[in-house]
Amino acid sequence: MRQAASGSAVSVKVQGHASAEGTEAMNRVLSFLHAAEVKRVLVEMADKLRIERVSFETGGRGESKPAGAGNMPEARSRNRRVEVGVCQASS
Repeated sequence: MRQAASGSAVSVKVQGHASAEGTEAMNRVLSFLHAAEVKRVLVEMADKLRIERVSFETGGRGESKPAGAGNMPEARSRNRRVEVGVCQASS
């Protein structure tokens, strides 16, 4: 098995976001499900590449952190997204 960069543990944070269409509760669940699916793909990739020492954190932000202002289709589209952040932990 290979370890992530230089043998250090890596933490991956996957956050889902949604547009303001629908209820806030529904958007929170939907954004979490999108993040969970991205995490599933990343875990599968790490397994195939035989990378170990990777931890994942998944969350759904719903409509609380919009990337686009307004209620136009373009803004709603920018707000429906998944953001992935990678941090290298100390060894």
